[in-house]
Parts: sequence; C-alpha cells; structure tokens
Amino acid sequence: MSGLLISLHFLSPIAYANVDTCKTINISETLESGIAYEQWADDVFFGKEVENNPLFFKRRKIQSAYRKAAEQYQLACDCDSAIACHNLGGQYKYGKGVNTDYEQAAVYFQRACDGGEPYGCSNLGYLYFVGRGFEHNEERAKELFDKACNDGLEAACNWE
Repeated sequence: MSGLLISLHFLSPIAYANVDTCKTINISETLESGIAYEQWADDVFFGKEVENNPLFFKRRKIQSAYRKAAEQYQLACDCDSAIACHNLGGQYKYGKGVNTDYEQAAVYFQRACDGGEPYGCSNLGYLYFVGRGFEHNEERAKELFDKACNDGLEAACNWE
C-alpha cells in the first residue's frame, strides 16, 4: 500500500509527549482524533470518498492525514494508551504517515502488549513469526499469540 503513496523519506521524527503534556491533554480525545484521521485517509485511499482532485493532490492529503494520525497516536501512546501504541505500531508496519519500520512497529506493539492490549501482542507475534524486524522465532511468536488469546483475542487462539 505505501508504495502508491508519495515518498516518505522527507518525514521528520514525531514529537514525543512529556509528563506535563499528559496532564494537559485528553488522552481519549487524542486517540479518537488519530483514529478519525486514519479512517478518513483509509477511506480516500481505498476509494470510499470520491473527489475530483488530481491524484497527486489526493496522495498529499492522504499522507498528511496519516501523519496527523501518527502524531495523535504518539501523544496518546506516550501518555500510556495501549490502544494508541498498538495503532502507532500499525502506522510503522504499513508506512502510514511514517516510514515503514518493522523494528519501530515492534517497539510500539510491545508497549501495547505490556499495557494489556491483546492486538499488540498478536501483531508482535506476527512479526516474530514471519521474521519482520527480527529473525523468525516461532517460540516467541507462540508466547505472544497465547498471551493475546488469554487476554481475550479469540483470533490469536488458532494461529497455527
């Protein structure tokens, strides 16, 4: 998917939240804002929203929305939102608003998993299973899928 978007090598690092930021923002609203930006960009990218704009302009708008989503997820993740950490991991996994980076995706999936988000455990397990960002490690993948299953993610219970 990211191959169709404009080059992402110009992207600067996302700003991180600090303790004071976490005291002043509404983490739920920040997370919801990120989800809204990502959903809009996905809708446009996959043709659910039709516009009469040149393709390049649409790509710029899509990439800008993905970037805003990543920024919102970063803020909420830094303020201990496990769901936001999972979503940010997905942004890195798929190159949505940030450069594709499986190792960085793994960092955020691990934070999500540690925070009790079973999708973070499952996605991290997938990276271990297929060897993206790590060498293939089926044993570690199984541990993560089992944790996701035990935390209520039924799809992770039948991964083999």
